[in-house]
Amino acid sequence: TALIQYSSNVEAKRAFSHLDKHIFKGQEISAAIITTQSNKEHRLIVRNLSFKLREKDIFSIFSKVGQVEEVVLPRKFVGGPLKGFAFVQMGNKDDAEKAVAEINGTKIMDRTVAVDFAIPKDKYDSMKDSINADEEKVAENSGAKDEAKNKDEKKFSPDIETTLFVKNIPFETEEDELYELFSEFGKIKYCRIVMDNKTFKSRGTAFVSFWEIDDFKNCYEKNLEAQKYVSSVANPNDSNSDAFKKGKKTDKAQMNSVLLTEAPKTLPSVGQTRCRDYEDNKFEDAQTARQKKHVLA
Repeated sequence: TALIQYSSNVEAKRAFSHLDKHIFKGQEISAAIITTQSNKEHRLIVRNLSFKLREKDIFSIFSKVGQVEEVVLPRKFVGGPLKGFAFVQMGNKDDAEKAVAEINGTKIMDRTVAVDFAIPKDKYDSMKDSINADEEKVAENSGAKDEAKNKDEKKFSPDIETTLFVKNIPFETEEDELYELFSEFGKIKYCRIVMDNKTFKSRGTAFVSFWEIDDFKNCYEKNLEAQKYVSSVANPNDSNSDAFKKGKKTDKAQMNSVLLTEAPKTLPSVGQTRCRDYEDNKFEDAQTARQKKHVLA
């Protein structure tokens, strides 16, 4: 056996990928990464973060002062809202100290962030009783004012009963844009864009979960109305369409009725595009709707 020490975890992981199960002089090499206590000295906690920030944003900010190995954004529950703070693992102690010196007290998205060395859990538990309650609250629930209203939420139905599977989303769409769009129907529990495991890019689909089943039903019913309208737009000469029968355009209220859909399977499935967006050509035009009609049917 042999112990090889690298200057950073990034280099260690790169070496591990090449060495583990590699055949050397007819023998298979077995390699493993050993996490040392010293690595914890490079770990930072960043408080009072905007809920719009994502891992890639924080990674970009801290990379300007040193090597970043990992960024973790804790959530209140899996797929739920962010807690408002993050953990950043720097490559070495010098970079960690530099990040604290240069980023602590600066503004990120109009919020003054606090950057400090993360306290190991065992030390935190021993100090917990002596920590000021307000400071502890900031550490665990930074930005609580923005999230306080969640405490007043009523009991909600199981996720499966209040969750929509959304398809045909533009690949550049962000989760906060989906949140704003679907908030038209009620309070949103979470919006999660499905990412490809290999490319880490959007697959053009997402899950949107409501707190209340009534809001969920309202959204789904409106989406059925939108599907009916889009069908009439895509086939204006169809004698069975409402537009042909009425001989007039659908009014603005109907155009605001929201989403495209397809027949539900395990979860009710909808397309993200609102009917009024056909006028703005924000996401898709009527021609695209015609092309997708057979897919959505």
